[in-house]
Amino acid sequence: EAKTVSEDKYISKRPTKGRGKRGEKATIEEEAAVPAESQIEPPLVYNVPEDPSLLKYIQDALNNIMPIMNQREQVAALGKYVSDVFGGPIERGQLMNFSWELPLSQVKYTLKSNVVSIGLINFGIHIHRALLFKFLADRIGVPVSLARGEYNRAWNEILLGDMSAKGRRYPPSLYIIDLIHDPGTLLKSDSIEANNYIKI
Repeated sequence: EAKTVSEDKYISKRPTKGRGKRGEKATIEEEAAVPAESQIEPPLVYNVPEDPSLLKYIQDALNNIMPIMNQREQVAALGKYVSDVFGGPIERGQLMNFSWELPLSQVKYTLKSNVVSIGLINFGIHIHRALLFKFLADRIGVPVSLARGEYNRAWNEILLGDMSAKGRRYPPSLYIIDLIHDPGTLLKSDSIEANNYIKI
């Protein structure tokens, strides 16, 4: 007996993509409206822009500070270098008068972005100096930590051993590195000077 062609061939046995009724094949136009997996664009990858100034800072630290054999002298030299990058020392009591926000705002306006490479910042306070100090210290092998407080306060800490005049070694003490008032100076972490440095 000859088989007749049934309209069932136009009915899908499983749901298909498209805007047709459930169980029905979508029209060519409807299927074209559904993007194929191959047409989905890959996620955008953010490429970090080059920072020539930062590359220079790294090279200066490697050439001029890393060769220093004494770690205390390394810290002092790096502290002075970082301070000079961001406008130099600031007298005590004059931090509020140190103009850093306007130059930074101008850079952001020029870039049309709030993301600013650290090499584009010419005037900085605690947060900027501590970040750069930590970054460069890691590059030259000086073991410092980065701590952050409130209101753009940040500082670097380091453990250093003390030695008496007779050559006796004492257990390491924790110091905070001054990058603002007397760059490169080590402040005992439990001192009044250190407390004033990390708080407003």
